[in-house]
Amino acid sequence: MSGEFLAAYVAAVKANDRMYRHGESLNGFKITKVVIKDYKTFKKYQEEWCHRVVMPRAEFVAKFRDQACPEWSKKDEFGELYGGQYWCTPDGSDPSPDAGEKTKDRNISLAADLPFSNHFKLWFAHEVLCPCKTESVQVLNAFCAFMADVLSRMPSTDDE
Repeated sequence: MSGEFLAAYVAAVKANDRMYRHGESLNGFKITKVVIKDYKTFKKYQEEWCHRVVMPRAEFVAKFRDQACPEWSKKDEFGELYGGQYWCTPDGSDPSPDAGEKTKDRNISLAADLPFSNHFKLWFAHEVLCPCKTESVQVLNAFCAFMADVLSRMPSTDDE
């Protein structure tokens, strides 16, 4: 593990912790606590982050829709199971039969709006959030912001 990485990672963890404790928001979502379990995992994330694939919004939306795990239909953008405007009706009546599809469409649209690489957002949502059952636009946003912060603090090299 390089000294540059360690310094950048520690600084980003401190910034994330401060933002989390102070209830700060970014891109319309409160910052959540971000933890990367080890350096090997970080390097895997960094490789995907630095993978320079241009993916237009329409392609991102279509691929996300095809690859989305079922929880993207069940959780609102904040990760609340059966939460949000389509599952929770103001009058307490049953949700509409298409609440799941509307919820998924809203989550995909909000994810597409995040100002980070569509390639990374799609990969991270499918490969990390779904298996960990932490699907939400809020967590996706916080993690992308964290990666951007760590990598902006590291000296760039030509092979990244």
